[in-house]
Amino acid sequence: MKQNLRIPQSNDLKDPEPISFALNLFAALTGAAGLIIQTSQYVKKKKTEKNEVRKQLYVIDRSLNRIDEAYRSLISIFDEYNCLGAKFSLGACPIFANESLRKELSRLQANIFYGGRELNDALTELSVLVNEEDSQLALEFTRELEAIFRHAMNSEHMIEFMIDLGMMLHEITKFIYSLGEIYKFEPTSVRINLIRDTIHQLKSKYK
Repeated sequence: MKQNLRIPQSNDLKDPEPISFALNLFAALTGAAGLIIQTSQYVKKKKTEKNEVRKQLYVIDRSLNRIDEAYRSLISIFDEYNCLGAKFSLGACPIFANESLRKELSRLQANIFYGGRELNDALTELSVLVNEEDSQLALEFTRELEAIFRHAMNSEHMIEFMIDLGMMLHEITKFIYSLGEIYKFEPTSVRINLIRDTIHQLKSKYK
């Protein structure tokens, strides 16, 4: 893929590797995907506490909102600095930014970290609240999540990796929304449509 790096100006400040942000996002999402797979293997014997499940679903939804916002903002920044077409390797696309962008990147990093921690904590709680029906639902998502994970690990360009992150975020959201239909969880977020549109735009732009 053709890559046109922006020439840094003398007053620019060098930021951490773009790949480090992508990998932190990957860590948050793969942790969540792993917990969904764990949910498919664990069945609570006694009656499910529906209010507790519903409570965790709302926590998960808010956490996913933070991660989704960080995901789409990172794509915008990577696109601005022509990093999406770069090879998926260290040093392939250094970002040189002013203080404003450095602060924005720091905010996004915090959203990824805290959103990921909240997401994984809530999914851990959820995994011990499920019943057999919930476990079967989780099982339906495990094959796709595993396939996305393996494909992401073999990415050659940043764009491929970011598309896979979007697909993983999409599948996790689909699972939560599907489980929500059982527990009267009705999120107002339109995140799942935004993720789908973002993935479509990336594939169209860099095909």
